[in-house]
Amino acid sequence: MADSTTTAYGLVQPEVGASADTWGEKINNDLASLDTIVDAIGGKTAAGILSHIDTAKLTTSTDGVTLAGALEINSNVNITSGTIKWLTGSGEPETVVTASVGSLYANTAAGADDATLWVKNVGTGNTGWEKAGTTGGFYKGDNGDVGSGLGDIFRVNNQELTANVTIDADENASCAGPLTVNTGITLTVAVGGNLVIL
Repeated sequence: MADSTTTAYGLVQPEVGASADTWGEKINNDLASLDTIVDAIGGKTAAGILSHIDTAKLTTSTDGVTLAGALEINSNVNITSGTIKWLTGSGEPETVVTASVGSLYANTAAGADDATLWVKNVGTGNTGWEKAGTTGGFYKGDNGDVGSGLGDIFRVNNQELTANVTIDADENASCAGPLTVNTGITLTVAVGGNLVIL
């Protein structure tokens, strides 16, 4: 039985019971090859590269990591240099999720009237989250159904309240009526707060 080689990297497998005078050289050559292969992955002396079918997918450098192709993340992303996080969860983050200013949160349970993406704007605790891209309301006018220019004259709101809402003691609120509060939904105006339905 002659020497054989491994499938992926062609490392020599000396014939059993033979190679009496050459097995050491063969093993040393295999170790040198393995050293090169491991170094290419671990990046001890140069860029570390992870490949798929001999195609580089992830390459390290002094500046960081270069990714070729799609990135699938099955958990949260923590940017430790600034304690900023990209988070996901079921439900709104306000009073629930603790993060630093600049963090992002994706609500995986968001419905048609809910915000999917939230931004942490103030504070270090679990408050200070705001819906991403909000401009203070929903408007119609020159820019179509959703606008934020001066020509978007009409402030629009639904005629049904479908989520529990509290107008706090230091808040004023208004909406255009008629307004129906759905069964099982609570609209609370705290003492000192004001709500005007026009």
